[in-house]
Amino acid sequence: MPQDIQATPDVYIDWQLSNQGCYGCASFYYKVVRRNLGLAFGNRYQFDIYFYSNSYLTNAVRTSTYVYGLMVTADGFPVNKEPVWMLFKEPYSNQLLNFTTTNPYPRIFITWTGVSLF
Repeated sequence: MPQDIQATPDVYIDWQLSNQGCYGCASFYYKVVRRNLGLAFGNRYQFDIYFYSNSYLTNAVRTSTYVYGLMVTADGFPVNKEPVWMLFKEPYSNQLLNFTTTNPYPRIFITWTGVSLF
């Protein structure tokens, strides 16, 4: 690994709650971390988006979250060309939603069509 790569990513957007959770409701957290790739990569920054389930069955058992129609834009440009879907329970990151840019502080918008229990 080249020496100018930042070894530890820093939190760019701390955990955000998608919607208020409840028993029998689907809900999730997401966060964005940033890593400086350094001069060897054209002074670019890599952004990784992580997800964590906040969904519970009606009997209060934690379960997975299914998110569909997921789109990410950075500085007005789409990160993914087509909407994606994800299924997760523990902390999870999807390569389709990771991106690099020369802007260390891009405006990132994360949207989704729906969310359900799984």
